[in-house]
Amino acid sequence: MNDKLKGTILVILSACAYGVNPLIAVKIYHYGCTPALLMLLRTVLPLPLLYLSLKANHIPIASVQVLKKSHKDLPLLICTALLVSFATPVLLLSSYRYISPGVATTLHFVYPVFVYVLELLFLHIKLQGTKILCYGVCAIGIYLLNDYNTQSVHGNLLALLSGAAYALYIILLDRCTKKGYHPLELNFLFCLIGTPFCALYCIFTGGISLEAAAAWGYILAYAVLGTVIGATLFQYGVRYLGGEQSAVYSCFEPITSVFFSCLLFRQIPQVTEMVGIILIIFSVTLSTARFNKQTRRTQLQ
Repeated sequence: MNDKLKGTILVILSACAYGVNPLIAVKIYHYGCTPALLMLLRTVLPLPLLYLSLKANHIPIASVQVLKKSHKDLPLLICTALLVSFATPVLLLSSYRYISPGVATTLHFVYPVFVYVLELLFLHIKLQGTKILCYGVCAIGIYLLNDYNTQSVHGNLLALLSGAAYALYIILLDRCTKKGYHPLELNFLFCLIGTPFCALYCIFTGGISLEAAAAWGYILAYAVLGTVIGATLFQYGVRYLGGEQSAVYSCFEPITSVFFSCLLFRQIPQVTEMVGIILIIFSVTLSTARFNKQTRRTQLQ
């Protein structure tokens, strides 16, 4: 199996793991857990499992390895960690105060477009009509998967900023993987750096709730699916595909959410949701065809 196919499968599996998590979160909130507390637990609980995974694979502990490699990498790794473990979830959670989670999710998942825009601005890649079509169709498809209405300019802005933060994380993660850091190593380090910031946010916002004790099974499943499985698979995918292409494939996440909602809760998908799914699949197929053509051209050169 070549690296391109590996990366594609890993990112799609990552999107599936992430896609189940919103459904689990609904159950967790029912038991009284606050979004801020869930964000903290999602960062803390995976640390022992990630540590054991590093040991089992004979990978040096991330923080020690970073110091051995280069002090110059520390700012890059810290910024990447804070973007994924703290800034993105805080912005997204904050948007829930003003708009519904469905609207927030719609705006957040425009991040593949942000990835492309950031690469245009800072990496000086060429503007391509196929990419513009691909990302435009993808954005429309995600839009149709949720009921959108302009409830709050403030909330919409926060959700868009969460997407921009995650896009920047993808670009910086691409740089981290190109420097040779192992995905398990990165995941452990990102959780380790994010934990104190999440804890402070949880304390200052009054997010700690003892009522959540009854939901520990769901919380553990949420942490393992999202942080251990989803994040690690995505980082492996970026290692093989690069940040831009991985961002496109990760758009399977909202499709997974719709699928499991139908399967578990017997919800009948609306016509707009079906059209949204078709548009996302079309955009991913178009992006894959362009990516394969570009790869073949590079190999011939």
